[in-house]
Amino acid sequence: MAADNTTNSIGTVRLAFTLVWAAGRGTLLLILAATVITSLAVAGQLLVGRSLLDLLAGTTGVATGELVPYLILLGGLLMASALSQAATTELRIPLGEKVQRRTMDDVLDVATEVELEFYEGSDFHDRLERARAAAGGQSSAVVFGLVTMMSTLVVAVGVIGVLFTVAPVLVPIAVISYFPIAFVNVRNNRAQYQMERDLTELQRERVYLEVVLTSREMAKEVRAYDIAGTFRRWHSDLWDIRLGRLRDLVRKRLVLTTFGAVVNTAAMIATLSFALILAGRNVISIGDAAVAIVGLQQLSSRLRSTGTAFTNVHQGITFLRDFESFRAELPNIRKRRPTAIPPTPPTTLTVEGLGYRYPGAQEDAVRSVSFELRRGQVMAIVGANGSGKTTLSKVIGNLLPPTRGKVCWDGVDIAVCDPALVRAQMAPVFQDFAKFMLTIRSSIALGDINRIDDEEGIERAAIEAGVDDLIRSNSAGIDTRLGKVFAGGTDASIGQWQRLAIARALFRDAPIVILDEPSASLDPQAEADLFDLLHELCFDRIVLFVSHRFATVRSADAVVVMDHGDVVEMGSHVDLMRSGGLYHDLFNLQADRYGLRS
Repeated sequence: MAADNTTNSIGTVRLAFTLVWAAGRGTLLLILAATVITSLAVAGQLLVGRSLLDLLAGTTGVATGELVPYLILLGGLLMASALSQAATTELRIPLGEKVQRRTMDDVLDVATEVELEFYEGSDFHDRLERARAAAGGQSSAVVFGLVTMMSTLVVAVGVIGVLFTVAPVLVPIAVISYFPIAFVNVRNNRAQYQMERDLTELQRERVYLEVVLTSREMAKEVRAYDIAGTFRRWHSDLWDIRLGRLRDLVRKRLVLTTFGAVVNTAAMIATLSFALILAGRNVISIGDAAVAIVGLQQLSSRLRSTGTAFTNVHQGITFLRDFESFRAELPNIRKRRPTAIPPTPPTTLTVEGLGYRYPGAQEDAVRSVSFELRRGQVMAIVGANGSGKTTLSKVIGNLLPPTRGKVCWDGVDIAVCDPALVRAQMAPVFQDFAKFMLTIRSSIALGDINRIDDEEGIERAAIEAGVDDLIRSNSAGIDTRLGKVFAGGTDASIGQWQRLAIARALFRDAPIVILDEPSASLDPQAEADLFDLLHELCFDRIVLFVSHRFATVRSADAVVVMDHGDVVEMGSHVDLMRSGGLYHDLFNLQADRYGLRS
């Protein structure tokens, strides 16, 4: 087990160096050179100081000319040490930022390429949170800690060399006294890491509450219901839990830290006392005694710095393993990604015995769904909330993998096809559509980033989706920035945001269109206009239309009625009304409420 831990630690240190080297090898080399200069300068100062003291103590008077070379050399060493330390301090800032950028890129690679299904479980979010925290600075902490350890060891070797010529017996006492501190640091770091790991989900929940209390989107509801106090109390309770765990940890750490400090201080007192006793008995000269005292203080300071650096390295390695584990998922994600080329464009979409169960769920969200849809046909999927409509649209849209069954294009199972090529031929509008706080132009252009400069296509999609009113109402037109959280930004209504989502789908010009409640935020007239538009624009496409509003599905070529994950009815509006089943009952329920006619 110990050998495995050592191997893992070496591998993690190698990873840290690789990350820092890739982020800024030139800067890292400069930092290493500066630390070596600092180390050599400090050792040189001791040697020059010892020579000066011996020169001063050995005669009744010393000519200025004799002192000048030593003073110049001492001044040069002090200046070199100061400048190299300043350079090291300043160069670490941009290098740390570069490393953080590179490591966060690795985290984002995994987060954006992992299958959507992973986002359905809390374990992935815990791992993501720990990886983000580690990527924030632990790789830099490991490397800079090792650099500090190397530089202090160079100084320590020089100081020890001087001390051996003065009082060799002092050296082992001073060095051995720091082993208890190293032991204490390792134990304390492990305990700290375990606490942070245990509280990962609590940390995510606390951050969520902070978002609720500070975000513009939730500010009005927080105030309208006067719930800020409740959220603040919950936020405070989470802090209390963390602080309680931290107090327990500190109590345990304090015992070990006190032990280490007592041993270290006692050893320092013993070595200094012994050096003074030797000087008092004329066993060593005044210069030797002074160098011994200063050298012991330097050695103590450097070993203490080494201890701190070791703590940072050990802690960094412990946390960096989370990043390394998360980062290592990327090759696996890419390896299991299918590579077959799907039919382009597909003419027939076939769903065969399709089922899906969310991770950790006890029951299927969708069970044994089958149908066929050809180009030019519109299929409506209806049912009560929770009937499985949205889940079905995600599985058909290649966002969730089927638990059983398959989705085929022209007889080809899309599960074996490159998901990027599959999704490139689908234009979705989600019920919980994204609100991209960009310009109107960019928000629409995201529908097809390969045509991001297609001005005519962007404007046409904006007009077709009814976004032109929003464009005309702002002086910047289609280049209006959305979202008042940014300078010059403007507000958009929920209906306008939904129209932007529809415009993105229209701009994509894909052969398959999947619309999940695309009219939920539109008024009845706008809803009717949208459905007419879809029939007009999608005459040669395969269209799936998820809705709970029956007024918009009457002209669909086929209607699928879902209930608790099952398809309970399928057919045209007329046929389903004649059958007198669930669709008939739900339609009449809405007809009575809204004055619809069958």
